[in-house]
Parts: sequence; C-alpha cells; structure tokens
Amino acid sequence: MANRVPNPIDSGRAFAVLCWATALASFCLPVSNPDIFWHLSAARRMVAVGAIPRADWLSFTMEGRPWLDFEWLCQLVWYGTLKGIGPWGLVALKASLFSVGAACLWGATRLYRLDLKLSALAVLAWGVGLAPSNDLRPENLSLALFSAEFLWLEALRLERVRPSPRAAAAAAGAFVLWANWHPGFLYGLALLALYAAAEWRRRGRLFLAGAVLACAAATLLNPFGFHLYTVAFEHAQAMGDLQRYIREWQEPSILSPWLAVFWLAVPAAFLGLLAGLLARKDAPPEHLIAVAAFAVSASRHVRTAPYFLAVAIPISLGQLSAWDWGGERGRRLGKWLAAAAAALMLGFFCRMMLPELLKRRAFLPRFVPDEVAGFLDKERLVLGPRKMLNPWHWGGYIGYELSPDYKVFVDGRYIFHSLLAPAHSAAESPEAYRALLDTFGIDVVLQERTHQFRPMPVELPGGKKDMLLRPFYLFFLPKPDWALVYWGHQGLVFVRRAAFDKAWIAPREFRYVRPDDLRTAEIMVKQRLVPRGEVAAEVERFLRLNPGIPETAALRAWAAGLRP
Repeated sequence: MANRVPNPIDSGRAFAVLCWATALASFCLPVSNPDIFWHLSAARRMVAVGAIPRADWLSFTMEGRPWLDFEWLCQLVWYGTLKGIGPWGLVALKASLFSVGAACLWGATRLYRLDLKLSALAVLAWGVGLAPSNDLRPENLSLALFSAEFLWLEALRLERVRPSPRAAAAAAGAFVLWANWHPGFLYGLALLALYAAAEWRRRGRLFLAGAVLACAAATLLNPFGFHLYTVAFEHAQAMGDLQRYIREWQEPSILSPWLAVFWLAVPAAFLGLLAGLLARKDAPPEHLIAVAAFAVSASRHVRTAPYFLAVAIPISLGQLSAWDWGGERGRRLGKWLAAAAAALMLGFFCRMMLPELLKRRAFLPRFVPDEVAGFLDKERLVLGPRKMLNPWHWGGYIGYELSPDYKVFVDGRYIFHSLLAPAHSAAESPEAYRALLDTFGIDVVLQERTHQFRPMPVELPGGKKDMLLRPFYLFFLPKPDWALVYWGHQGLVFVRRAAFDKAWIAPREFRYVRPDDLRTAEIMVKQRLVPRGEVAAEVERFLRLNPGIPETAALRAWAAGLRP
C-alpha cells in the first residue's frame, strides 16, 4: 500500500492566507473623507509660508479667528504623498497603517498562544470591523500606535518582555509623534494609565507609572504646548452638536449593516471575560476595565469603535479559547461557531466591500464636486468676491481648489462647530433659510443635488389645476429673488438677483430647464406661456455645461418632442 503524501499546505495556513488577503484588500477601499481637502489646504499653506497656520484664512465667516492646527504633521505627510505618488499613494498609506494594526492584533493573539486559525480570525475581524471607519483620516496612525501599545502592554503583563528604560524612552518618542499627528494619543495615555495601575496592584512595580509620566510630558512637545489639551476639551463640549448634525459622530445604529462586526464584538468580548472569570477566577482587571470603558466610548459615537475593537478582538478570543468548552463536543461547538463567524465576515466582505474595490477608484466622487468647482472657476472674477454658502462637506474641496479667490462658509474644522446648529435650523423652513442668507449677506448659494419635493399647484390647459411635487429650492430660493445659473448631477448654483448685473445673469440663467422640474416646463410650453425654442436652447446650454452625461439623448428627445 502506497504511503500518502502529506499536503504541504494545511488548512490552518490556507485560512490564515485567506484572512490576511481579505483584510489587506478591505484596507484598500477608496478615500471618501471630505475633510482631507482642508487638511491638504493647511499643508499647502505650511509649505508656502514655512509656518503652521495659527488662524483661519479659508473662510469669510471665521477669517482671522485663532485655529490650532493640531494635526499639522499628518497634513504634511498627506500632502507630500499626494504630490509625490498621487491619490493611490494616499490609499496605500491608509492601508499600511491599518495593516500595522492587523499585525499587532496578530501578535497579541500569538502571545496568548492561540490556534493559527483563531489568530487569522482576529485579523479578519479587524479588517471587516473597520468598515465604518475605513477611510483616510488622521486617526489611522492613532489606531496603529494604539494597537502597538496594547501589544507591548500585554507582553509586559505576560512577562514576555522585560521593563527597560529604552522601551519607556521609545514609548515617549512615539507619543511625541502621536501628539503632533492626532489627539487620539489621549486614548493611548488612558490605556497606559490603566495598565500602570494594574501593574502596581499586581506586582508593586512602578515602571509603567513612570512611563505614563514620561509619555504625558512627551505630548507637550508640540507647537501649542498644553493648549493642545484645550482642543480636546472643546471637542468634548461640542459633542452634542457633533452627534446631532454629523453622521460620523453619531451613536452606532444597530440597524447599520456596516456595524455588524462591532455589534458581534460587544457581546463576544463580555462573554469572553465572563468565560475567563468562570474558568480561572482571575480575569485581568485591565481587560475588564479596558473593554468596558472603550465599549462605553464606542456606544456614544461610532468613530471610537475601532479603539474598542483593537482591545476587544484579541481579549475575547484569548479568553474564549482558554475556556473549558466541556469536552470534545464543546470544543467542536466552539470550532463551528468560529467557522460561522468567519463565513459571515467573508460574506460581508464580498457583499459590501468587494463591489467597491472592483471599481478601482482612489476617491469616491460624492464629496468631490469637481464639476461645480469647474463652473465657479470659470466665473471666479464675478462670483469670487461674493459671500458664498456651501454644504458642510463641500467646504474642504472648494477651499482647496478655489482659494484664495473664493472664501467658504464652512468646512470640517472645529472652529465651525458654532455654525452647525444655525445651518441645520435654517433648513427647517424657507423663512429660516432666508434669514440665514440675509444675516451673513450671502449672494451665492451652492446646493447639493437632492431629490426633495413639496406639493405645489400648477395651472393646466383648460383652466384646470393640478398638484405637482416640485423641488425644494423653489420654496427656499424663490425665483423672483434667486437665479439658477448652473446645475448638474452634483449640485446647483444660485445667485441673488439684486447683487449681480442682469446682463451677466441673463445668458446663464436656467429659467425653465431646471432640475427635477421638467414637467412644469412641459406644461408651460403646452400652454404657450413659454416658447419651445427657449426651452430647447436651455437644454443645449445645459448639455454644453455637462458634456458626456448619459441623459444627453433623452433630454434632446424630450426637447424635440415638446409641442404647444
């Protein structure tokens, strides 16, 4: 009987390769953060003037207002990467930092001597669990350093490494970098202080307490000194408005499919801690407190969920793997549960992430209103000196592309937090909206293209009336006061009639061919209130402003088919 040749690739290694490949692919999702552009504006200014910005120069609402650019180092790295490599360089930078976090999670599970498949499962959970935060943000480095810190602290706790002044100095150096990159270093200090207290209680050793003092002092080596902490305090004070008006700061929704791994990790982490208590009666207190504290933080706003995952994933797997599952049948159940979790996460990746990866885009176009900016650029001599209202998430791009000729109303910086409530309240009624425009002396309005309608009566042939659903801008920016001079699939540009020469408005205004209101133009032509030729001319002008749109043939056919 011939001897069986062993398989050179066992199932554990194959699964590990699959998990790592999936995680690395997930890290390459395109950039969609609208704030990246004001970060790039700040870096460009630093390069131009040779100094960190200390006051606002991009807006007219906060111009000259003091601003602490506490993420200046990150901005310079981003700007250099973009100029040296291009947009895909930024995607690679993001993926590299997330990969550091994955490697640290892998290292933590190996400290616990977990099975290779469970270590791979931790990497997969990290890659898929980052889905809601998988973007280019300054906190990318915070997550990498936080994960590395957790790995080091766990190695100290398990006595796999020894305390040394060199390690403490390296930690302090990391906090110097961290404090000049992103205020997430506060989470790192909190974790370090927690382990320091546990170390003193367990061994009576003060090594980590000294490291806490050294690292806290190291954070003061920044251009703003202790004032860096005041920015974090201001963010905490504004958290109510941030959660109310900005989606990324809201509480995690249990209905969001992107948060599926997070909601699975929460009970798994606490179940693992319970299993540790039942199995050994000595679950580390730093584990209990870290999981509870970061779970509370993540439950308040979703942007801190990755910090919770960084500690919850390895802790829960480590505790659950050490639990006595009750013999062979119990261990088989545990393996089936792990396999089911892996299958769900791989399915999530294929359903939610893979389609976007296959599009091979470095940037998502939603927050890049390049066509609107192109129109503004052509009309900068006339529109540039006027005060402009822009959507919150467009401010960064408009400022980056069109400054200094245009000053924005708002962008994503913290100095605009006081404008969140007024801007959102203005959207509640036409009267409130007009009051906002008048208060700030707005003459140019940029509106994102949204399909919002209100019922409005329209005269039909024969004297009849019908209720049509008509777009919101007819009510908020009434035609007698505001002229629509540009529109496309991204957005609309309105100008206040009283602020501009009629001779400039006339050849640019869309009086009849207006977004989501073509039915009204059709009725007006049929009633002979509008010459068909004027409508056809506006269609042609719209197509010249928006070349190559898929609706070209349909719009021309619609205009040709109009009959009185």
